[in-house]
Amino acid sequence: MVRNLPWSTANEDLVELFETTGQVELAEILFDGTRSKGCGVVQFAQVGEAETAIAKFQGYMYGGRPLDVRFNDRWHTFTPSAAKGGQIAPMQSE
Repeated sequence: MVRNLPWSTANEDLVELFETTGQVELAEILFDGTRSKGCGVVQFAQVGEAETAIAKFQGYMYGGRPLDVRFNDRWHTFTPSAAKGGQIAPMQSE
């Protein structure tokens, strides 16, 4: 669970940010109707990757806001619009 996200954060933004710590399976911003709740869920391929993400991003300033990152205490069923990891091309160094 990622809390205190800027309202403008998209599913793909979560993937891009969290793929720096591991393989993101799915990422999704939570909404109340059409309005963002300012939080989202990121699912990693391995538990260790999630632990690394929590250690790296807890309190991390993103969009001017400190993130609150922790294990989700309840099951989350992703919607078909959730962003899938591995779809963002890695940056090429020249």
